[in-house]
Amino acid sequence: MANGNGSDAKVWNLANVIITIMAGIIAALISAGFYSLGNKIETGDASIYAQLSKIEGNVKATNECMMRMQSDITRIDTLQRMRIERENREENRRNGK
Repeated sequence: MANGNGSDAKVWNLANVIITIMAGIIAALISAGFYSLGNKIETGDASIYAQLSKIEGNVKATNECMMRMQSDITRIDTLQRMRIERENREENRRNGK
C-alpha cells in the first residue's frame, strides 16, 4: 500500500482509456447502423419510385385506351344514326312518301 496513490492513478488512467475505447466502438457501431439504415431507406425509396413510375405508365395507357374507345363508340353511334336515317329514307321512297 505504499504505492497506493500512484497505483490508483494508473488504474484510473487505464479505466478512462478503456471507457474511451468502448465509447469509440459504440459510436462506430451506431454510425454503421445509421449508414446501413440510410442505405436501406434509399433503396426502398428507389423501389417505390420505380413502382410509381410503372403505375403512372399503366394509368396513361389505360386513359389512352379509354379515349380511343370513347372515340370509337362516338363514331359507331354516328354511323348507326346515319344508317337508320338512310334506311328510313329508303323505306319512305319505297312506300311513296
